[in-house]
Amino acid sequence: MKTAFIFAGADALDTLEHRIAAAKNPRVLIRLTEASALWRELTGDAQSLHEFLVSPDQAFHGHFTKKAICCTSVQVALYDCALALGALPSFLIGCSLGDTARTVCSGACNFREAILGIAHFGIRGESIRGGAILQLKFALPPDPAELATLRQRGLSLAVHQTPTLLLVAGPEEATRALLAECKTNPKLKARYLYDKPLHSPWMEPAAHRVALQNRVSETTRWNVPMISTTLQRCIDTVQDLHDDLAQNMTGTVYWYQSVQEAVRRFEIRQIVNIGPSRTLLAFLERTPLALPVELIDFSAGETA
Repeated sequence: MKTAFIFAGADALDTLEHRIAAAKNPRVLIRLTEASALWRELTGDAQSLHEFLVSPDQAFHGHFTKKAICCTSVQVALYDCALALGALPSFLIGCSLGDTARTVCSGACNFREAILGIAHFGIRGESIRGGAILQLKFALPPDPAELATLRQRGLSLAVHQTPTLLLVAGPEEATRALLAECKTNPKLKARYLYDKPLHSPWMEPAAHRVALQNRVSETTRWNVPMISTTLQRCIDTVQDLHDDLAQNMTGTVYWYQSVQEAVRRFEIRQIVNIGPSRTLLAFLERTPLALPVELIDFSAGETA
């Protein structure tokens, strides 16, 4: 039986309950301590990431870069726990933000380089002003014409989460207009997520691709095969990995489509959620898959 480990994205650790449970895990503490030292060296921020992890929701979600570092630290630690318990993944799949942990766990990048990479992207992203990212919920799956209209309005299609859920990023004028339209359109709902147009061309694709080349392994022999949700296929070469990670912040993430295709093509019968993210499990349950798949949640701070 083939098993895919999926690493949750921006909604990982979205509840204080999940964060407190994860913070009790000794492996999580080790990873957070290492990440804290790197973050302090880069920024001078004296707050430990372990303390930040268990902070109230408003504080935790208010600093995207530190949240991203915590998510990667927790997910890598939980993956270590899963391996210690005898888990044998056939494939690793990242959901947007979770691609960082995916890359570390595959052996293509070490933990230190991953944290430095997050800092590079995050500090740049935090400096962007005048835009936002929204979650759109359609009454029915949008057709190509509807997606083209969003692009024509200056919006970037960030993440295809499910057939009817889409994250879009764009300048303030475009996102405000879309929010206003949704108030009178019964077929479309919008939810404000972040005050930064992450997952968009504003993240400077060329510059980020160059930065990534110095952070990932030059070997193509990963410990576990990775499936890219931007390229919608397996990552076979170093160039694939560079393109995947750069597109992850500057292009479109075809998440549910990639999972659907992976289940069909590789006959995956078990999906393990490396969260913590109940939202990811709900997305999987609502996404039509070609084969019956067992969903396992490994996100409550298990220890081994």
